[in-house]
Amino acid sequence: MHGRLEPAQRDQTIVLRPRGDIQLDEAAELYTQLSKLARQHAVQCVRISFAEVVQLDSAGAVAAKLGAEQLRRAGKGCDLQDLRPQHQQALALVSEPRELVKKPREPSRAWMERLYTKLSRARVLIDAAELVVDTAWSGLRALAHWERRRLGAVAEHTVTLGVDATFIVSLLSFLIGVILAFQGAFQLRRFGADVYMAELVGLGMVREFSAIMTAIILAGRSGAALAAELGTMSVQNEIDALETMGISIPQYLVFPRVLALSIAQPFLTVLSMAIGIGAGIGLGSLVGIPAWTAFHRMQQALVLDDFVLGLVKSLLFAWVIGFVGCFMGLATRGGAQNVGTNTTRAVVLSIVLIVVIDSIVTTTWTLSYGGNRS
Repeated sequence: MHGRLEPAQRDQTIVLRPRGDIQLDEAAELYTQLSKLARQHAVQCVRISFAEVVQLDSAGAVAAKLGAEQLRRAGKGCDLQDLRPQHQQALALVSEPRELVKKPREPSRAWMERLYTKLSRARVLIDAAELVVDTAWSGLRALAHWERRRLGAVAEHTVTLGVDATFIVSLLSFLIGVILAFQGAFQLRRFGADVYMAELVGLGMVREFSAIMTAIILAGRSGAALAAELGTMSVQNEIDALETMGISIPQYLVFPRVLALSIAQPFLTVLSMAIGIGAGIGLGSLVGIPAWTAFHRMQQALVLDDFVLGLVKSLLFAWVIGFVGCFMGLATRGGAQNVGTNTTRAVVLSIVLIVVIDSIVTTTWTLSYGGNRS
């Protein structure tokens, strides 16, 4: 039997007498009626009599509770009368609307979110440091018990990560040498000192341009390949499978790649130095500086410390590229989109760290040894 609502007005008080069952459809009707009464200025109090209500389910109880709350917010009174034990049980199962919409304090939540963000960043740094330490320790153990198949893996990675980049490194080194020689000769000629172009090219290529240019090329090429390869393995659960089998990820995946870059990067840097210097000497002969004169001045300007500085930088850059690429790859979770995202992050972070480390090493070396040179 469907219930009907009978309003009876008396001294600005409305008495509602629903009949039958108050379930889903009747609950909507009851709430609508109470909402209308809450908007009527002539009504000051509403009494709901449950004397003729047979069944009151959770929907009806919610409608009564929400309607009563709306009347009270409008400044009107609301009484629930003639409640049977079954009605009281249904109403008791429904909590007060205030408690349902109660929110935690915003300052506390904001403080917790900031703390969680800081802890997450600290955790990333801890994980990166742990990967470096584990790789170094695993590498020492691997070198102590070296196997032929590991040597083959290092050789393979050296070819793919370094040797295959020989052409692009050689081409850009030649162009950088030409640009340095041309710009140096053109500017210095205005002061009658164009012969010093040889020192500019030699010192520039050996100390700075060869190491940093080779590192940036390998960061965009080899670093991205490392992050993409290990990231694909991670999202396909291959990394988890290797760990389940008891295989050390730093020893079998990270160390061979970092060692390969540590071998390839200095050799490519030396190749870049030679090609850049040769390009400078060749262009010098075209702008009126004899090749032998340029070579002799470069030989006098360059000392062993300059080559050591360039090679030390190249080795540091190789470690940055290797560890950043491997860490970003291993930290990849989700799907193919996250592989691309972490690959991009690996390249950008590697380049930023390369520039930062280059500036620190150059500044430290110049302040320590640069002033002692005659």
